[in-house]
Amino acid sequence: MRKVAAALFLAWMLLLPATAHAQTQHTPDPAGDGLKGRALDITDVKLANRHRALEATISVLRVAHGDLGLLLQERHGGQARTVAAVLSYHLASGDRNRFLGLPHRRRCGGLVVRWDADHHRIRISIPSRCLRHGGYGALRARVITEIGSDADLAPNRPDGSWTWTRWVRRA
Repeated sequence: MRKVAAALFLAWMLLLPATAHAQTQHTPDPAGDGLKGRALDITDVKLANRHRALEATISVLRVAHGDLGLLLQERHGGQARTVAAVLSYHLASGDRNRFLGLPHRRRCGGLVVRWDADHHRIRISIPSRCLRHGGYGALRARVITEIGSDADLAPNRPDGSWTWTRWVRRA
């Protein structure tokens, strides 16, 4: 009996690390489908729905001056509901970032957007208190980049239409 209990406990402990990462999703996007060449051509969208913050990492072929939009939906009562948008403008004069909490426009103290040309990515951190005051669960996203006009959309279907990432449950 002790051996069975010990084996079950060991199996449970080995499964913990796998479930701890279940709230992170990668959604690849094909390289070369951007409308502005390599500039802001999205190759991956990573969402990590953590307890204290939603972390989004958008990988691109090349970081360039332009704009990024991240739209978020939550699953609520079997339906999808848009809860926020992050707009980031990467300009030669400096970056400007806006958070739009929906349906009521509100600001988000603690929003961080980092454009990282060395690592070919844009990282966004949204404190959980900014999304429905922390009272949310699973989220999904869609991303757009622009350089004057659309540069790339992610994720997209094989026919090129814009869709959403898979749902990412909260830790």
